[in-house]
Amino acid sequence: MSNNQMENREMKKNWRNIYILGIASFFNDFSSEMIYPLIPVFIKSVLGVGVYFIGIIEGIAETTSSLLKLFSGYYSDRFKKRKIFVVCGYAFSNLTRPLIGIANSWGFLLGLRFSDRVGKGVRTSPRDAIIGESAPDNRRGFAFGFHRAMDNLGAVAGSLVASLLLYVFLMDIRKVFLLSVIPGIIAVLLIIFGVREVRKKDELKGGEQIAAAETEKAISEKLNTADSDSKNAGKQAESINTAETGFLSKEDGNSCTITSQAKAETANKSLTPAFHFRDLKKLGGKFGYYLSILVIFALGNSTDAFLLLRASDLGIRIAFIPLLWAVHNVSKAAFSFFGGHLSDKLGRKPMIIIGWVVYALTYLGFAFADKPYMIWALFVFYGLFFGFTEGVEKALVCDMVPKDKLGSAYGFYNLAIGISALPASLIFGFIWTKVSSMAAFMTGAGIAAAAILMLLFLKQGNRIKETK
Repeated sequence: MSNNQMENREMKKNWRNIYILGIASFFNDFSSEMIYPLIPVFIKSVLGVGVYFIGIIEGIAETTSSLLKLFSGYYSDRFKKRKIFVVCGYAFSNLTRPLIGIANSWGFLLGLRFSDRVGKGVRTSPRDAIIGESAPDNRRGFAFGFHRAMDNLGAVAGSLVASLLLYVFLMDIRKVFLLSVIPGIIAVLLIIFGVREVRKKDELKGGEQIAAAETEKAISEKLNTADSDSKNAGKQAESINTAETGFLSKEDGNSCTITSQAKAETANKSLTPAFHFRDLKKLGGKFGYYLSILVIFALGNSTDAFLLLRASDLGIRIAFIPLLWAVHNVSKAAFSFFGGHLSDKLGRKPMIIIGWVVYALTYLGFAFADKPYMIWALFVFYGLFFGFTEGVEKALVCDMVPKDKLGSAYGFYNLAIGISALPASLIFGFIWTKVSSMAAFMTGAGIAAAAILMLLFLKQGNRIKETK
């Protein structure tokens, strides 16, 4: 089989990764969104906890997730294994999340939300790295957009099923939570049996197999030479040992000397220090500036649980909250397909700016909305923000850093967003409680405007070269 045929075959397998990860994300969000839109109402009406505690619970959960995304990304680079992180992350989330149905206190709920976000933190950066490695450069926006679209379609399905179970079958909210385990198990099985590690080009050409064969041949020739010299010259037989790395070493003073170079390299590699925050410098100054912009924006991007709580306060019934969330996710899915593809044509930065403008306008809308129909319209409009930013922001990360550092890069990307999640939700909840919901939403819009101004000065440039 020619190299071109092998590369084409491998490309098809890589696209299979992208599609399977998208389908798995559909079922994972199917499970998740049977629960998430109901959590604010569950906390307030069932557990009897106030608005401020919603900010604490969701903020701690998201911050934990983002910290773990950093380390899982780094170690998936270091071990050159990504799938194991993805499998474990999906499995942990989908086994613990449904147990929210038996929570009887806000502390118990916090523990379960914490566990769910641990799973998300373990899987996200390695999964995004697999997508980035699998997609060709000129289709990367589409690949991430497809993944986000499938994620959002799963959210639509989960929200609709939850609304159906509550409104038509009059099922208790706790039972709805417990049933979410079914699509979650499907997601885990898809990852286990459908996703594979991405192979490098040199592996496709059989570089490792050729090198191993040549090393074995060289060893055989050296052994034969040593044997021949021993018989003809009557000298003392040489002791030739095969090193662990496949190289020869000499025990006495004869001429056949091959150093254990590979062994030394292996030892040095084992002494490589673990993760350090200075590794961020290796990803380039422009990438660091991009992360600082994301931190500022995320400070104004509190948990969407507050939006759902605002909807409830304006008179939308509990049974219709999942339906509202489903409509929002239909909007997200539609715009994710469109936004990711458009970013391949127009560029990432303009799309993100448009998305952030939409975000600021949405929050201003929530600040002044006073009728239920306004909330429905705002949730549809809000989907445009996600469609133009979620996949596009990740594609921009992949554009800026070398592929062998993608896991670490996505780890830092998620950390930048996550370290702001807790303070963002605490600040929003505090302003809502002490001042008003209008003031809280206007603060979020103002912070978004500041981030947009910073983004205007970002110079994308070219990707820095891969490390050797």
